Amino acid sequence: MKIEIFSPAATRSAEFAHLLWLASGYSAEKLKHTITHEISQMATIGFRDGTLPIAFASYIHEPSRAVIEYIAVKETHQGMGLGSQLLNAVAKTHPEIYLETDDDAVDFYRKQGFSIAPKDRDPRWPDRERYACVWRKN
Repeated sequence: MKIEIFSPAATRSAEFAHLLWLASGYSAEKLKHTITHEISQMATIGFRDGTLPIAFASYIHEPSRAVIEYIAVKETHQGMGLGSQLLNAVAKTHPEIYLETDDDAVDFYRKQGFSIAPKDRDPRWPDRERYACVWRKN
């Protein structure tokens, strides 16, 4: 498997919506809106198993960094290093990566070498502790 750029059409599948749900926990209506109005404005890379997306990262290019808004790996493919490979691919073209996460994934980012700091709660997920995660090239 290799990382590829996902076209807007590739993000409109039910499989991609499931991955976005893993990353966000959004309702079906919010998933549709996010795919149509947010993901379409971001760079999205990922892995496929055949034609089906199994992992992705969607991010915003800023002048000095990439801001990862969504990242997920299908349940059956977790623990295989796909998330790490996606982060490494983004790091190749950006001197800094910024993202926010909660307790579910903060240890993953810590293991990847990100600096972690507590953050105010996000209105999208008001019941979850949030963390700002920053990785910089040495």
